[in-house]
Amino acid sequence: MRSRPVPPAGAGATPAARLADAGPAPAPAIPEPVVHILAPGQSLRIALRAGAVVHVQSGRGALIGAPRWVAEQYCRVRYRLAPGTVHVVQVAGWQTVAADGGGRLVLTLRDAPAPVPPPLLPGWLARLWVRLVGGLRG
Repeated sequence: MRSRPVPPAGAGATPAARLADAGPAPAPAIPEPVVHILAPGQSLRIALRAGAVVHVQSGRGALIGAPRWVAEQYCRVRYRLAPGTVHVVQVAGWQTVAADGGGRLVLTLRDAPAPVPPPLLPGWLARLWVRLVGGLRG
């Protein structure tokens, strides 16, 4: 009598059952903070997602938000930065950080984590979901 190999656990299960057995989806990786030091009069343009955090350690400057349309006008909101200021970026896009002429600006940037699709979507639908949700947040 010949013995047949035993199929691995879950091999005959439905795809939904296999996904349920896989456990919870991994949490999105939180990006590491990056320290930038700007000399007086220097500026930095950086692409940030909505939810990114800007923390000013020392110096003074300005954060000029991503361009957007408000009441049929093109505008960029300017935020004053002082030592100890924490600012959460509300609109995704290219932000400009500028140091005032009085001294150097030391700030820490932590970008927001990328959106994670729900675990039960097929590949093409998951990519579409990430693009839609990413656009709504920004």
